[in-house]
Amino acid sequence: MFHFNIFAQSNLPLDTINGYFVRVKQICDNDKGKLWGKPVYGPILVIDSKTRKLVANEPEKEGNVYIGTFPENLIISNSTTQFGGKLWTMVSFPFNRNDKDIDLLFTHELFHRLEEVMELKSYLYDNSHMNNFESRIYLKLEWLALLTAVNSQNNNINALSDALIFRAYRRSLYSGVDTMENEFEVYEGLAEYTAYSLCFNSKEIVPAIIKRKNLSWNSESYVRSFGYYSGLLYGYLLDKYNVDWRKTLKYNDDLGGKLKEALLISLPVNLDNSIKQRRNIYGYDTISTFELSRKQEKDKIISDYRLKFTSNTVFKINLLKPHFGFNPNNLQPLDSLGTIFPFIELVDDWGKLIVTEGGCLVSKDWKLATISSTDFKISNIENITGKGWSIKLNDDWKVIKKDEIYLIMKND
Repeated sequence: MFHFNIFAQSNLPLDTINGYFVRVKQICDNDKGKLWGKPVYGPILVIDSKTRKLVANEPEKEGNVYIGTFPENLIISNSTTQFGGKLWTMVSFPFNRNDKDIDLLFTHELFHRLEEVMELKSYLYDNSHMNNFESRIYLKLEWLALLTAVNSQNNNINALSDALIFRAYRRSLYSGVDTMENEFEVYEGLAEYTAYSLCFNSKEIVPAIIKRKNLSWNSESYVRSFGYYSGLLYGYLLDKYNVDWRKTLKYNDDLGGKLKEALLISLPVNLDNSIKQRRNIYGYDTISTFELSRKQEKDKIISDYRLKFTSNTVFKINLLKPHFGFNPNNLQPLDSLGTIFPFIELVDDWGKLIVTEGGCLVSKDWKLATISSTDFKISNIENITGKGWSIKLNDDWKVIKKDEIYLIMKND
């Protein structure tokens, strides 16, 4: 259970955080539930990532208690958490942002809570292909074409058509990725779209969307980050072209497909010829040159990771009911082996893993985590440390060695 303590000691600036609560509630109240047919504002926890002290905008159930401590066995992240019989928006402190960015952060995360209520959340997507050389090129071309339409005073069907051509061509390169991309764009992209729709007025929003490109353009990894900007762009354009789309939205809808159908855009049969004719309008050569240089740097990193997690002694951990905390902007796919998380916090039935250096390989099915086991030690039966990582085991779990691999197993 989630126990608040009004007398808990906290270094959180309570007046400042309460000011954020008040301001964000006003932002959401101004919408009057028009955007999604429901209020976006709801229960919020602001949690100090170091001390685990928290401030809530409302009590657990009843009463006037708003200060407490977040349990050690739960992950702190900008996300949602089911806790104390209530679904909360969770925001990690400190913010290190200006006031407008804090408003965007809160409203983005508040919509994630609403998404769960509206059943718009999916856990199935694996978009490792989005870090491939050609994927990144054609994603950037898609964004630039969409931005042309966003910034046009009049309807710009040509730019929208170009964007959808680049989108269709990218997806044609990889079998079965459409659904994965769609689900991620809906989940993260519409949270970003909601934040921008609520936090900016009609005169501010286009410059803000254009500026937002800088956060995504040269992201180290698009695997878990591309959907933020794509969903924002498509959401804004669906509204701009007066498409009635939000009332019937499903978690796996194709936002680009909705725009295509509403505007009766027909894509050419021969995508290869079309992209060659259209891509230079959006600076294909410059983008390609940059991405080729990036690919060469990444190939070396991937080679080192492959050696580390396949040829060296490793620690393998079965994932049973995992909860993750990680940075979505720096993930590195490792082909069929899974994805490298350079930094990760992971909580499961067996205990807690924190990786701060060297990375953790998570399998594509999210059932296995692998870390390097060179130079590690067990200080006591519960605490295990290695270079850049630590594990705290729960009772009834132990470490065993099988051949050259270390495993975590439940006691007999």
